[in-house]
Amino acid sequence: MNEDDDGTGGAEGSDDGESESEEETDDSTEPDEESEGEEQDGETEGEDEAAESEGDEDEGASEEEDAADEEEAEKPPTSEITISVTDTEGESIAGVEVHGEGEPHEADIPLEFDAETDEDGVASTPIYENEYTIEVDHPDYDAETVEHAHEGETEVSVELEADKPDPDEYENEILNETPLEVEKFEMYDGYGVSGCVVRVPIANEGEEQLQFDYTFTAHYGDDVLAEFSSPETIDTHTERDLSAQFSDIDTCNEATHFTLELGNYQEVDHEDGDVEGEITTDSEAEGVFVVEDHEFDNSECRISVDAVNESDETITGLLEIVMYGAGVTEIDEAQTQSNSFDSELEPGETRSFHVGSSICAELESYEVRVDVE
Repeated sequence: MNEDDDGTGGAEGSDDGESESEEETDDSTEPDEESEGEEQDGETEGEDEAAESEGDEDEGASEEEDAADEEEAEKPPTSEITISVTDTEGESIAGVEVHGEGEPHEADIPLEFDAETDEDGVASTPIYENEYTIEVDHPDYDAETVEHAHEGETEVSVELEADKPDPDEYENEILNETPLEVEKFEMYDGYGVSGCVVRVPIANEGEEQLQFDYTFTAHYGDDVLAEFSSPETIDTHTERDLSAQFSDIDTCNEATHFTLELGNYQEVDHEDGDVEGEITTDSEAEGVFVVEDHEFDNSECRISVDAVNESDETITGLLEIVMYGAGVTEIDEAQTQSNSFDSELEPGETRSFHVGSSICAELESYEVRVDVE
């Protein structure tokens, strides 16, 4: 019996051993969770790298396609554009800067061009067919912008308007120092005269009679509209007006400002009667003016001549006053001044002629000549 019990016990012990072995076997066959996680991470990284590689390949293919598209974009043809630039009077303007900028184009072409007009106001250059914005500019004119669709050889005409200066930026001015007292400028239009008249009161407070030259200039911005020059003489302690009549200017407002320049001062030492004059035309000549009277005004250094038409017909004639400086006896030599007047006188009409001397300080004599044209 004991042996049977021992055998049974041994069998049970054997079952326990098998159970433990099975448990150990089961443990060894179960997957490791950490190992599975690492394997999954490795698979994910591999998939990401593959995706990135595919993305790079896609980008490379896209760039290649874009490059191919650029190579395939055909450049438009080129042709000449000629730009002619004039002012509002139709006069050509040289030195005009021309700058064009085209619209973006699918082809790789220059979008800008530059040119400059020649002495005929013309600029030419080849450009690609495209739509352009063209700027035309010159320092003395208002700039213009032109929209131009270039489709073959084309001529474009542009008219520029001169810059208009602002009168408020300018003022009337005496250009140089003077021994005279000079008052402000006075301007007026009309009053029985044509054009614009400018007047400046002056005074000589010195002890010497002076001869001088003066020039009035009418300006429009930096441009000169007109000039008027004349000799003048002013006695001691005397006031008078210097004036200029600009018949080419309709109104004084056409000018932005006026300037006055005085110079060539000389002391005059004449006593009344020092300057002698004579009539050199034969008084018996027919068909010419008759000189009734002539005189030299020392205070103004001016010669005045009164002439009359004593005939029964209208006379168109020439009156000439020739002045000689000290020691000069012929008109062709130095220190002379000659002024002439073309005039038409009706029968019995009398007219006075006045000439200021520009050689007053040296004036010694004068003569009056009349003739028929």
